[in-house]
Amino acid sequence: MSHTFVGVVQSLTKAYSCADSRFSGSDSTILAFETVKAYLVGPLCFFLAYAVAHKRGYRFPLQLVVSSLQILLVGLYFLTEHFNNYSHVNTKSAKCYYVYFWGSNVVFASVFALLFLQSFFAEKTAGARISGRKVQFAVKLAIGATLVGLAFVLAVGVAHEFLEQAHVQKQIVQAVQVSQEFAKSASVQAQKAAHEGYKQGYAVLSPYVQQGVNFVKEHLNKVLA
Repeated sequence: MSHTFVGVVQSLTKAYSCADSRFSGSDSTILAFETVKAYLVGPLCFFLAYAVAHKRGYRFPLQLVVSSLQILLVGLYFLTEHFNNYSHVNTKSAKCYYVYFWGSNVVFASVFALLFLQSFFAEKTAGARISGRKVQFAVKLAIGATLVGLAFVLAVGVAHEFLEQAHVQKQIVQAVQVSQEFAKSASVQAQKAAHEGYKQGYAVLSPYVQQGVNFVKEHLNKVLA
């Protein structure tokens, strides 16, 4: 199970490295971020999960801290690359730039933004003992957003790995070539069919057109005579 999890993480990291080249090497900024996540935010997330599961009173204050740290790290991640003029980001690929770099991180940050708001309003209104429906709704929304975000990132990573395989790329190229040849052949056949239809239609209608012209000429000659 652990090997499978490590393999999935490595696969996702490899897929994401096409968007940010810093993940493919030992970049000091990324190492600093990941160290903070591994040794500080990670353990706090486990404590938060325990607090949520057992409904501990420190759940919302801890959730507020964890959410703030996650949002701060995402913000710093974007700022460091912004100040480097996005030199490490693959801006030429729409998939890598918009889906991987922006899409996955915005989804990730949005989840913790919802958790932050949930914690903030829960702490603010705890003394008044208001109804917990809004809080429950926020929890469900956050969980749903988390699952959607994880599914999205996982699907993108799997799709990327699938499309990067040599035999898959070869089949895609062959399929495109076959499609182009089919479209070209269909266009030629359509032109031939249209030309044949025009010729047949002209052959069928021309006698009737000629008869109509002769009829008009005869009547005009009678009128003018």
